[in-house]
Amino acid sequence: MKYAYYPGCSLHSTAREYGESTQALCHLLEIELEEVPEWTCCGATSAHSIDRLLSIALPVKNLLEVQKMNQEMLVCCAACYNRHRIANRVMQENEEERKKI
Repeated sequence: MKYAYYPGCSLHSTAREYGESTQALCHLLEIELEEVPEWTCCGATSAHSIDRLLSIALPVKNLLEVQKMNQEMLVCCAACYNRHRIANRVMQENEEERKKI
């Protein structure tokens, strides 16, 4: 089993142990993680408070990278997961915002 792995900013900094334990667990379960190439911050910390369009565009960039990988996406951080989930829903359901992005 192989997943597109989005570590996000926190798992590379303040929640490093969480990222390391996730990778160790996946290794034990024989789950291969391939880090999303050129991933960007999803804006979970501030973008959604400052600019709605930016809060959608940032995670959409990552979702497009994952789409190229043709894999399911693994997001460990709850805030990052939420931003990607919302962006995905907006892209599916809101044609006007989809055109802007």
